[in-house]
Amino acid sequence: MERRHDREQRDLNDYYAPSEPLSNAEALAHRRDMTAAFHSLPHKAGRAYEALHASLTGAPNLESPRV
Repeated sequence: MERRHDREQRDLNDYYAPSEPLSNAEALAHRRDMTAAFHSLPHKAGRAYEALHASLTGAPNLESPRV
């Protein structure tokens, strides 16, 4: 069973492709293609980014817990 942290990390990597040496135009094209293939990925990646940012800065994470 995949843990939430692992799933969020995969969503971030799939959407933003941080390990790929992409130009700005290539990065935008990649995100556009990923959005076309996986419609909820931008939302999931954004939510994961906010959670990561909150944990790194000590800011409150405003995400509602999932049930």
